[in-house]
Amino acid sequence: EFERAQPQGLRATTKGAPDPDFAVSGDYIIGTDITGVGATLGDYENNISEREYTATSPFLNCKYYNNVYLYFDRWFNMDTYDSATIDLNVEKKDNWIQYWKSSGTSINNEWQKQNYNINSIVNRKDSIQVRFTIGPTNSFWNYSGWNIDNLVIVGNYLSKDVGVTEW
Repeated sequence: EFERAQPQGLRATTKGAPDPDFAVSGDYIIGTDITGVGATLGDYENNISEREYTATSPFLNCKYYNNVYLYFDRWFNMDTYDSATIDLNVEKKDNWIQYWKSSGTSINNEWQKQNYNINSIVNRKDSIQVRFTIGPTNSFWNYSGWNIDNLVIVGNYLSKDVGVTEW
């Protein structure tokens, strides 16, 4: 259900806000059912299982970085009883750690800048991933879910020999 596409401002229900009809920069975003393929016309579906919808980054090397932050622009709409998360995986071990979870109803009808200090999990790790998820959802309202643009991970570069003691 996550896709990379040009935003089209679709909306299936009268609840929440529609998807964006423009990207913050460039032409493409990553989001939930942006093109409206299927019955939901831009919204996530009812009754999906835990973390059923995922958008996962490639592996990134943070071995020589500390003070690491995740930045992105977000247009986000979720029902109170549905869940969305940001998970982090370290060391290529399928070791997913829930970093953030939605709470309450979120209705955004504009792009909002997000930043998260993820240093405590990814500091000096040579292989990390970021995953955006949706699920579980209930059988009532469905909203437009995640819409993400300009995702970057930044940190302070450290010398390769920081923390290494030679005898």
